[in-house]
Amino acid sequence: MTAIGLLIVSHNGGNLLDQCLATITHHCNRNSYSLIVVDNASDDEVTVEVLEKWASLENTTIVRNTVNKGYAQAVNSGLGYLVENQTRIEYLFIINQDIAILNDSCINIPHFMAQDTQIGICGPRLINRDGSIQNSCYAFPSIFKKLIQLLGFQALVPVSLLTRIPESVLSYFPGYVRYFALNYSSSEQPVEVPWITGAFMVVKMDVFNELSSFDERFSLYGEDMDFCLRARKLGLKVYYHPQARVLHHGGARPAFRSEMLFSTFFNSMTYFYQKHYAGMRMRILLALNYLEFLKEKRLFFKAGAPEK
Repeated sequence: MTAIGLLIVSHNGGNLLDQCLATITHHCNRNSYSLIVVDNASDDEVTVEVLEKWASLENTTIVRNTVNKGYAQAVNSGLGYLVENQTRIEYLFIINQDIAILNDSCINIPHFMAQDTQIGICGPRLINRDGSIQNSCYAFPSIFKKLIQLLGFQALVPVSLLTRIPESVLSYFPGYVRYFALNYSSSEQPVEVPWITGAFMVVKMDVFNELSSFDERFSLYGEDMDFCLRARKLGLKVYYHPQARVLHHGGARPAFRSEMLFSTFFNSMTYFYQKHYAGMRMRILLALNYLEFLKEKRLFFKAGAPEK
């Protein structure tokens, strides 16, 4: 039986966290698993009650941080706990607190990954609350991609038009165009992709050992993209498994609830470009990122920033 670990980072998750834990235990009841919840200094009563409720469950550990040091640090501390307690794990599920597992195929992702030793990371299909498909796999940033986003061309070219382009012709297009035309998120069969969102990510433990976990300089946003890129540089594959399905209450594009989250997103992207790109390419991407920041900032404050 495959030994799996499930790691959830929580922060004021409330009833969504409760739902997440309930669906996990329902679909894992026939598997060997260890569940760990790393709470980043939650201070609302509902979340505290949820954590106390699940603390007594068999195979479950609750780690309460007194300070919120960021998502990546919380994931790494959860991994550290598993290592310190000599917990035997072959595959680690990293799951957002606003996820609800919809079928057993999610828990069976390790069986799919075991069929190819080069698959290091895999993610399921994310479903929105209205039943529609949420994008969860993406192309890596490029100058072309940033220009498309910055100039608003992305909204002018419908995906339905791109999907009619023959693959023989599509091979001449830039990667970002190919991504939309191939439309990975609508695929009904497992497919290799550039990177997947960290909302629900299954990783071979050997991969964590090789990559030294998440880069904690990404306090929030970007750590999943960075992790997948580093895995691919080692020759490992990243896969999207559409038959495994989860409900994700959050959106694919960050919903900036505060000025702090808004700034954190663009700071993370700045660090990503500085880390993985060089020369003129890096400088152009940094400039485009700053222009996008100014554009989004104007829209953000025009709508009214709800929090500091």
